[in-house]
Amino acid sequence: MAPWIQLFLSYLIILRGRCFIGNIKKYWRQAEASTLIINLLEEYKKTNPVFSADTNGSGNLFVQNVWNERPDIFDGKFGQRPNKITVATRALAKAIDEIPDNAKNKVGVLWALTFLLEEIQINGKLYPFNSLDWQLIDESNQILKVYTERIVNGG
Repeated sequence: MAPWIQLFLSYLIILRGRCFIGNIKKYWRQAEASTLIINLLEEYKKTNPVFSADTNGSGNLFVQNVWNERPDIFDGKFGQRPNKITVATRALAKAIDEIPDNAKNKVGVLWALTFLLEEIQINGKLYPFNSLDWQLIDESNQILKVYTERIVNGG
């Protein structure tokens, strides 16, 4: 076999390996954020038996929805990957924005979002957040602020 063909085949194998490893990182990051959301919703469910949402399905769906919205950001295409807490926070904020206000399980999602945002406010300096994390956290805070103002103003 010609050396250039061998080199090309090696390159393809390496390229394929990178894609595989990249997918493992992606799914691992999604699983970390989903698990965080699931644990928070389960904790809420213990004290609020009226909360009847499928916590596993909800956690996975919320993360998948936010990831699909901006895959380049969450996949780290620009060099930074957001922290799992940031991904979970942004996923919950997106869910708050999309779940109808009259949905009975929305309050559990709201509780989980406020819990994470409060944790970040108190202990944010202890986490290895980068500038992308802070941008996404600010977006989540804004969504919560808009939602809260809408509820307070009766709309």
